[in-house]
Amino acid sequence: MSDASTTGTVLPVPGAIAPARGDRWFRKRMLALLEQLQGCEISIEEGATRLVVGRALPGEEPLRCTVIVNDPAMYRMVALGGSVGVGEAYMDGLWDCSDVTALVRNREFGGKHKITGTPTLLFTDGTRVPGAIAPERVEKLLAAAK
Repeated sequence: MSDASTTGTVLPVPGAIAPARGDRWFRKRMLALLEQLQGCEISIEEGATRLVVGRALPGEEPLRCTVIVNDPAMYRMVALGGSVGVGEAYMDGLWDCSDVTALVRNREFGGKHKITGTPTLLFTDGTRVPGAIAPERVEKLLAAAK
């Protein structure tokens, strides 16, 4: 995935970080997942690149923060280590953040609503549907939730 193919905004930032070959795969997967976030906007600075991922929900102010990638090895550590990997990578200085609280609140929201992947649809009647489903099924669930 090249930076130009993301749905985020790419802006120049001084400096350059060249990820190792294996780290590029982890970066690609993580950015693909982060692009699906809703209710938040995360600006990711990686040397000469700035990406903005996530989307605001209609009528709501999104949580916003900036993640600074100091070392592309962060992507591998986070992907393989999960929550522990996130913390260890942070403690090792592989990344930094302008508002860690916003990141934690997004993680807590996902945990509270049992969101383990994207997309996950939550309906007003409490129905939770993980994964992509056909539009016809979405319409049926919406009608049933009224």
